[in-house]
Amino acid sequence: GGKYDHGASILRVLSFLALITPWNGVVTSYLIGMGKVKQGFYFGIALVALALTGYAVLTPKWGSLGTCVGLLFAFLIITIFLVKYIQRFIPLKVVNTLKRTGDLWRFIRRNLALM
Repeated sequence: GGKYDHGASILRVLSFLALITPWNGVVTSYLIGMGKVKQGFYFGIALVALALTGYAVLTPKWGSLGTCVGLLFAFLIITIFLVKYIQRFIPLKVVNTLKRTGDLWRFIRRNLALM
C-alpha cells in the first residue's frame, strides 16, 4: 500500500459529481439564457450554504471523505431543485436526455475515433 491509498475512496465519491455537474451546468445555462441570473445566483448561494453545512457535519466524522460527501450531496440537492425550477418554464426531462445515448456513441465514433 502506498501513502495515498485513502484517496481511492475520495475519488469514488467525487466520481458521482461527473453525473451531477453537467445537469447543474445545463440548467444554470438555461436560467441565464432566460434572463434569470438572480435566481441562478440564489441557487449558487444555497449550494455554498449546503456545502458548508455538509462540511461542518461530516468532516469531523469522516475527514476528507466527509468533505467530499458533503459536496456531493450539496450538488445533488441543488441540482434537483434547479431541474424542478426550470421545468416550470421548459419541459426538461432527465429520462429523455438519458435516452439520447445513441447520439453520444455516434459522436464518439465519428469525431473521436482513434486512428
